[in-house]
Amino acid sequence: MVGAAETHSFDLPGGRSVSWSEYGTKNSPHPPIIFLHSSPSSRYEGESLHAAALSLNLRVISPDRPGIGLSSPEPNRTFLTYPADILALTHHLHVERFRMLSLSGGAPYLLACMRRIPREVLLGGHVVSGVWPMDLGTEGMDWMRRGLMFMAHFAPTFVGSMMNYQIGSAARDPDTSKLEASITAQANNWPKPDQEAWKSGKVKKYMMQGLREAFRDGGTGVGLEMGLYAKDWGFDLESVDTRGLKIWHGKLDTTCPFEQAEKAVDCLQGARSFYYDDMAHMVIAYHAEDILREMVPVGGEQFPTTPVKSPVDIRIAPPTPTPVPATIAPAAVPEAIPDVPAVVPEQAKAEEAAAA
Repeated sequence: MVGAAETHSFDLPGGRSVSWSEYGTKNSPHPPIIFLHSSPSSRYEGESLHAAALSLNLRVISPDRPGIGLSSPEPNRTFLTYPADILALTHHLHVERFRMLSLSGGAPYLLACMRRIPREVLLGGHVVSGVWPMDLGTEGMDWMRRGLMFMAHFAPTFVGSMMNYQIGSAARDPDTSKLEASITAQANNWPKPDQEAWKSGKVKKYMMQGLREAFRDGGTGVGLEMGLYAKDWGFDLESVDTRGLKIWHGKLDTTCPFEQAEKAVDCLQGARSFYYDDMAHMVIAYHAEDILREMVPVGGEQFPTTPVKSPVDIRIAPPTPTPVPATIAPAAVPEAIPDVPAVVPEQAKAEEAAAA
């Protein structure tokens, strides 16, 4: 069994470091699950899947994003540059195939990966209580969240400083009761299912650990993330390859409102959706095993044997990628992860013959 708080790090070719923790079992017969934490949180939020992953014999890899926890900052990062970090991490771990699961603020990073990583490598993704583009509206969103997103659009650095003042100082205090008291005060305004998840202790451990690590070095990384959520994401939802994509959402959610999720699913044609009438934002606290079980194929694993083309929005200019180790096979990781689909050799020959 992998220790619930065990931390690992490695250096990218460009000098940045990536840190992660692992949960569940180390020797799973299934491809591992890359867990993308919420915000503000960190790699320790992977604890939310630990018990369920053990029960289902699954391995969960939970990385810190740049500027969060022990991962080095990357001031110019975007959602579309993040897939390069994931491919570098999986290459470092000798992982050939994987699935992804995102919680709340991890959603746009997962969608960027679904959009840019070939489907013979990234087998599918599950978005739980996801953040969605602000242009889908803020109906159903609590007023504090609305205000935060508005400020983050124009002044993400200020938002990071403000959140660091409100939460970070308590998160870094050796006396953990201060952070617990701060969260408890906020919880009084949460929807009932989320209040119960906190008061019962379902989320307390990983929520507090995640926050403490998110604000380890202040609020700069958190503020940058809030700005990314609030602004244009750099890609359209319609451009995401939805094969293997599943959306889980509570109808009582006021942090990432259900109204946004419904509109997002309409844009993500082909994605499957799972809605809970009696759940709010903390769906993972009540249904982690249901969600992970849905990620295990019935009848065993069947892996694709040839690369596939992913739909892209050709109007979007390719972002500057984070370097990926040159030893990664081009068939598994397109060089520099271009924002256009890789063409299979057989397909290229057929196209040349047709042109002739």
